Amino acid sequence: MDAYNYTGTAGQMLSLAFYWGFGSGLHPGRADIYGPNGQLMTNVLTAFGSAINFTPPDSGTYTILVHAAGYEVTANYSVSIQSVTGGGCAADR
Repeated sequence: MDAYNYTGTAGQMLSLAFYWGFGSGLHPGRADIYGPNGQLMTNVLTAFGSAINFTPPDSGTYTILVHAAGYEVTANYSVSIQSVTGGGCAADR
């Protein structure tokens, strides 16, 4: 399980892409997005790769928690977040 932080701005249009390298539908990966208040906002669940668009309701630090959906395996993965309104891009792993 790995955690990443992102400083978001309320109303900012974001796109989060997530690739899970295990390659098996039996062990999908998940990227959970938590808001500044610690509440789960949304997630991406995939056995290979997927993306979601979302708009942070509040400004502050968001946490992206990456893990196997059932916490049973490890895998190579990549996660990236892009801001349509801010023009920035940050990728990790």
